[in-house]
Amino acid sequence: MNVLIAAVVVASPMILAIDAVAQTNYPEHQIRLVAGFPPGAQSDTVARLLGQKLAEAWGKPVVIDNITGAAGNIAADRIVKAAPDGYTVGLLGQAQMVVNPSLYKLTYDTVKDFAPVSRSIRLRTS
Repeated sequence: MNVLIAAVVVASPMILAIDAVAQTNYPEHQIRLVAGFPPGAQSDTVARLLGQKLAEAWGKPVVIDNITGAAGNIAADRIVKAAPDGYTVGLLGQAQMVVNPSLYKLTYDTVKDFAPVSRSIRLRTS
């Protein structure tokens, strides 16, 4: 009997989590993909290809928002200040996440204020 009670106690949060995920219709509206690179740059091309594939998969538009300046710090700051609802994602490089914190006084913490979602790999074609 104690084993049954323990199993129900352990399983009940998982059942509630599955039910919560099942009720979510993410995404319900367009996604904003902030790219810390200028339009036309190689990373912008990656952002646009990624946005196109995500839009096809989700059935909702993905808008690419190129925000340049301050070595990508402005784009990173906008991502941090966006509502934490999953509708603003960022495409930032190593410079913005690793180098800039050691060079500049930032208004955000690259470790605490960002949650990695995926890793992208840039391939050399030359």
